[in-house]
Amino acid sequence: VLKMKQKTPGVGFFGKVRIPTIGHASAIEHAKQISAKKNAQLHIGLSGTSHPLTPETKREHAEKLFSHPVMPASKHTSNIVSFLSHMSKMHDDFTLVAGQDRAGEYHRIISKYNGKPDSQGNVPFHFKKWRVHPVARTTTETKKAPTDMSRDELTKTVSASKLEAFANQGNYKHFAAYHPGMPVSHIKKIYNQIRMGSKLSESTIFESPLEMDKKKKKE
Repeated sequence: VLKMKQKTPGVGFFGKVRIPTIGHASAIEHAKQISAKKNAQLHIGLSGTSHPLTPETKREHAEKLFSHPVMPASKHTSNIVSFLSHMSKMHDDFTLVAGQDRAGEYHRIISKYNGKPDSQGNVPFHFKKWRVHPVARTTTETKKAPTDMSRDELTKTVSASKLEAFANQGNYKHFAAYHPGMPVSHIKKIYNQIRMGSKLSESTIFESPLEMDKKKKKE
């Protein structure tokens, strides 16, 4: 009798992640640790709007921050059900890692649809074993400038809306501080993309200090 080859366990992180941050990278580290313990394959799916970044830039930025491949923006990551449907084709045993704010909602969705037909009579996904692993993230507010923060403080105070505000205010220094270890060229690219995505005029897009000095000399 031919034995069916057992599928590798899977671990997945799924989230909206409008602008990838080091806060998200911290959650991905949890997913990597779980994946290593289970000898599982790790998948990262980012859904929802990519505003103010293009889907391609968002993915590229996420891969740099997470040091792991990110699934291309497609029907597989349009929402949590499509992501789980894709995962169930590869894995019978699956652990979904999610931020604490989304974990309860994802748990309800899997409980409702795992191995059960939807309103059209289709079974969207079927795992023999599954679990949702919530990642708690403590966000703190501080008046301390990000340029004076430790990596841990940066991770705890970062948010997509904060990064977007810094970019729109033209505060490159504080924006860059939230990207420790990232190449300057990449930080500038993300900064400019956010400003362009927010419909700021081309003239207000980032200029290097050298370019600004040249302008002052001309004036």
